[in-house]
Amino acid sequence: MNDWKPLAGHEDSYEVSSAGIVRRSMSRGKFHQRFTDSEIEQIKKEYAAQKSQRKVAAMFGVSQMTVNKIVRGLAYVDAGHILTPALRIV
Repeated sequence: MNDWKPLAGHEDSYEVSSAGIVRRSMSRGKFHQRFTDSEIEQIKKEYAAQKSQRKVAAMFGVSQMTVNKIVRGLAYVDAGHILTPALRIV
């Protein structure tokens, strides 16, 4: 098993393993932020309260497109529930 450490000079972006393998870091800052369920709910409430997607995006420090995908259900879909398939092949 490899131990991953930040790559010198690129601590925010890359990691290097004990075997010398380089990979992009998992957390890449605000642009790849993970939202909590309450934050997703708040984004949807702010948009439903007639605030523009741009204003909501500025409140949370993300792009307007991220807000658009959240309110349309294309991003950050609730993974806490088990989804049943629409069609089962037996």
